[in-house]
Amino acid sequence: MSRSVPCRQDRRAAISTLKGSRPGRRQSSRASACNSRESIRVIGKPVGLTLPSLKDLRSCYRSITNDQLAAKIAASMVRLGFCEVDDWKGNAVDFVRSGLNRFCCKHRIEVVSEVFPESQVLLTDDLSERIGDERGPSSRLFVLVDYQGVAMVQAGRTLELLGCQDANLPRAFFQVLAANLGRWMRTYDYRDAEHYAENQIEWLDEDELKESFYPQVPQARPACLKDLPDYDEAVKFLKKSLVNGGSGEVAELLRLCLRMHAEGCKYDLAYPAKLCQEIPEIEDYIESTDDPLPGALIVAEEGDLTEACFTEEIQYLGQENWISASLMLAINLDQGALEIDRNVMKVFDHLGAMLRSLAVAAKLIQTMRRLYDGSCSPRGPEPGIQAEAGAPAVRGEWL
Repeated sequence: MSRSVPCRQDRRAAISTLKGSRPGRRQSSRASACNSRESIRVIGKPVGLTLPSLKDLRSCYRSITNDQLAAKIAASMVRLGFCEVDDWKGNAVDFVRSGLNRFCCKHRIEVVSEVFPESQVLLTDDLSERIGDERGPSSRLFVLVDYQGVAMVQAGRTLELLGCQDANLPRAFFQVLAANLGRWMRTYDYRDAEHYAENQIEWLDEDELKESFYPQVPQARPACLKDLPDYDEAVKFLKKSLVNGGSGEVAELLRLCLRMHAEGCKYDLAYPAKLCQEIPEIEDYIESTDDPLPGALIVAEEGDLTEACFTEEIQYLGQENWISASLMLAINLDQGALEIDRNVMKVFDHLGAMLRSLAVAAKLIQTMRRLYDGSCSPRGPEPGIQAEAGAPAVRGEWL
């Protein structure tokens, strides 16, 4: 069962998401009555006319913007060992997809999908669909990472447990956890909630403020997180605390958090704006898209003021524009084979580090959820969406 929070998506987006009923919503009495009765048969008796069976017909076709780009990256992926010659089925896009799928599976995307089920890795040579503009042929491919659902991280019980060992341990743990999730995605926590509430207060008059929860948001910050340490200091403190021992649960939390750091410490979030100087068209992309959806929501407990601010802030994302990718990497294919291979290797190295780090994060978040569930009284059905493990995608109509 997923603890992912479904988010609003642009109606024009071609990315599919699994949908489920909203928690807490009751069926109307009319709907219940209908469900209790046998379905009304409205289809007549079968007739002797059927559609012919078409054998060996491809179930889908793709419009490829640039065959040469697909061929170039396919050749590079063969040279680098990401694709195998036996994968070739007569289509460059399928060939690249096969190699990308193998790479992502090798780096544990199935574990990542247990906590981030609606994340997708996309490969495209054309951003015009997202910026509403038609441009000439491109010499680049873009690797995009999108999060269409938000993984909820209930941190309250974990912070309490860590605080029982050392008063400084919760803030060090939180700093390392949030920073490492932030290497790969937009992460929403109490700091974002406080910023949002502060901006909203400026628009409210005195009477509206009395009815609003915004003034309460700063006071809702967990006491153990009043002052966060420098990141490097936090890492050193976690290592020292792990060496000094602790309970089994505390040690496991610290080990997983430090493993996230080890996998991702050499990388920063590759958000689209970082490519603006190299690729001017990215400026149009940024101006024509909304902020990316958060991939993770860190709360003290479900239903707290951080979640309330998050729910308000993201409800309008994607209504008028595409939602920006959380991560964007570019591959320049207008070069010699050696330079292309170096560029492809750099991008896949970043992608592999992301998947390995998030696989560890998934285990850590699952551990934190078990601690949270164990501290709560029995509840009804768990909220969220059931989803199967996701897979990376090569958008054929983009490649």
